[in-house]
Parts: sequence; structure tokens; C-alpha cells
Amino acid sequence: MSALLTIEDLTVAFPRDGGGEELAVRGVNLTMGREKVGIVGESGSGKSLTARCILGVQAVHARCTARAMRFDGVDLLTATPRQMRSLRGGRIGMVMQDPRHALDPVQRIGDQIVEAIRLGDRKISRRDAWAKARNMLESVEIREPDRVMRLYPHEVSGGMGQRVMIAIVFVREPDLLIADEVTSALDVTVSARILELLDEMVTRRNMGLIFISHDLNLVSRFCDRVLVMYAGRVVEEIAAADLHNAQHPYTQGLLACMPQIGGPQEPLPVLQRQESWREEGAGA
Repeated sequence: MSALLTIEDLTVAFPRDGGGEELAVRGVNLTMGREKVGIVGESGSGKSLTARCILGVQAVHARCTARAMRFDGVDLLTATPRQMRSLRGGRIGMVMQDPRHALDPVQRIGDQIVEAIRLGDRKISRRDAWAKARNMLESVEIREPDRVMRLYPHEVSGGMGQRVMIAIVFVREPDLLIADEVTSALDVTVSARILELLDEMVTRRNMGLIFISHDLNLVSRFCDRVLVMYAGRVVEEIAAADLHNAQHPYTQGLLACMPQIGGPQEPLPVLQRQESWREEGAGA
């Protein structure tokens, strides 16, 4: 399998008020092809920061360094702003956690999809872009696409907004999709359908997928392999189907803290963290 994305020793640091730096991501390694890779861990473990560094959209005061960071032959560390703009949205797409914050609240949904289309193809007419946008909404199973195209983001439900976000990303046909907690704010039924859509479209278009989530059960079913992050490090990498046989005590602790239907009625255990975990790293 040829590498679509390669990351070696990625570090993200933020300045401290009193001087010095705080390391938020420490020595992350990842090599992936056109597969589904899950990244799991608690809030603050560095999952989203890692994704933002791939896109080059980390906070201005964050210092992002790596020995190597390549996407399909493009050196992301030396790429010009113009090269990065051509990659973002075009070849690398990202679906954010909450469509209410990711969509422009003062633009109609159809106009936002059309804008994404015309950014990728300056020669397409607005009429043709509008038709393509409408077809894209149909492909993500939005009923009455003509009506939805004319709505503002606040006029649609969370599940529909997430489908709109998926439509905006997929209309550019990227090679790599980063999905950051795309189901965390949705109910179980809508979440399942969103995942089915993602799986279907990623498979049909032969894309790579980085799926960021807190839900270990979900990742074990949906992804090919999993990276477990703790305190900015990858502490374990494992095949998704083998996640419940994880060896690292942090991964085992996360699994033990998850409620099970039909399981014992005793209180769930509290994860007992160890300081040594902060210095361990599994690599990838």
C-alpha cells in the first residue's frame, strides 16, 4: 500500500504566559494509505491539533514542527500558502464537529455549496454549479434539496447540517477526509446513518479517512486501525478489530469505563492514570 500521508515526529507547542512552551502534541507518527484510520483519546489528548497541523490551520500562536510531513508527494512543511490553499478543501477535506459553527450563518446552504464548487472549478457557470450542488444534497439523502438549498444553517436540524457539511466536502472529491467528532452531537439513529454515508462515499471514491472520536466501540466497528492518544502522544496503535484486546493500560482503562448493555449494575471504574504514560509512545 503506497503512503497517502506520512507524518514523522510531529510536535505542537504553545507559549506559556510565564515563558517557555507547553507541548500539546509530542512525537506523533502516522503513515496511512487509502484506508480508515481512527484516532481516539480524551479531550485535550491532541487529536484535533494533529488534524489541524495536516491542513496547516493550527492557531497562529501554535508552533508546529516535524521531521517530515508529506501528502501524496507534497512536502507540507515547505509548501507555500498557495499550495496549501489548493490542497485544503480540494485534495484534503475536513468535516467539523458542529455544523452550527462550521457553516456561514448569513449564507444560504446552496450558496455555500456553490462557492465550494466554483473555488475548485473557476470555469463552471453558477447555473451548472447550482445543479451540481443540488445533486450532491440528493446523494447525501437530503429530501427536498431545492427547498434546503434556500435555507440558512439555523433552519436545519443538526443531522441535516452535518449532511450539508459532508456534501460541501465531497463535492470537491478530496483524496483524504478528516472527520472530527462528526457524530458526537447527534442522536444514535442519525449518527448511524451519517456513518453509513461516510463509509459508502469513502469506499466508492477510494479515499483515505482520518476519523477522530471519543467512542471506542464506534471506531472499532468503523475503522481499519486505531491510534490511541494520551497527553499528546500515541500510546498504542492497533487493528480496529482487535481494539478490545488492547495491551496498553490506558486503552484498557478507557474500554473498562464504557457502560455495557446487559452488563453488571455496579458503578463504572474510574480511570487511574499513570505519570509514565506521558513519556511513553507507540509510534505508528
